[in-house]
Amino acid sequence: MKSTPPLPSIKRLVIGVTLCSLSYLALVALLYTGTFHDLAREDGVVESGGALCFLASAGLFFWMFLQLRRSQSSLPGYFGGCYWFLILAALFIFITGEEISWGQRIFGWSTPDWMKDSNVQEETTIHNIEIFNGHTKDHELKPFWQSLLVMNRMFAMFWLAWCFVLPLATRFVTPVRKITTWFRVPVPQVFFGCLFIATYATAKIFVLTVHPEERVLSQTDEIKEAFAAAIFLMVALDFTQRLKKARQDQRAQ
Repeated sequence: MKSTPPLPSIKRLVIGVTLCSLSYLALVALLYTGTFHDLAREDGVVESGGALCFLASAGLFFWMFLQLRRSQSSLPGYFGGCYWFLILAALFIFITGEEISWGQRIFGWSTPDWMKDSNVQEETTIHNIEIFNGHTKDHELKPFWQSLLVMNRMFAMFWLAWCFVLPLATRFVTPVRKITTWFRVPVPQVFFGCLFIATYATAKIFVLTVHPEERVLSQTDEIKEAFAAAIFLMVALDFTQRLKKARQDQRAQ
């Protein structure tokens, strides 16, 4: 089992990036229709779908941890580092909880006073605490240097580093490849990193060229997050398939 996944073909890359960008724009276009103008509202179908994708990713990563914990010594490559998958499972459980405000709007509890006073949306979420949010309590946009701890920015840096930079670095930079092999770090296919970049680039170009109204702008962010959730689910599914293949190869030896 190779610790460095292969690079995608140009054809697959072009088709994937094109479909991802067009799908994003198609959903955004629906926001301008009468029937679907609230498609991506808070707790709507898009946000709920994204939360389910994050939860499914957490479940798959936790399943992989349980499977690998029993057989990590016999499987080559990064599948020997089963605790990475436990960390990923915990991360996506946290993201799922944040997406649904830890069930606050489902069960109807009130936000604790200590969190409400510092939370931009006055809800039970950590990413909306003022220090981690892109806006102040007065709903003013933070300047760049004050937004370095914004969780949405850290989330973007995470997928960029893990799904794009790391796969390329492990393939072309020998010291990085040795480190990831030594620590058995799971390396996604760079194809998924390209899908992330396509989604975020399409979203940015749309905002800069169309200048949408506030209602549409807030919903485009929800669509972007839902796409990220779907791509992470594809990453998790790809890891499960690669695990199955590694086991089949092992039995064939």
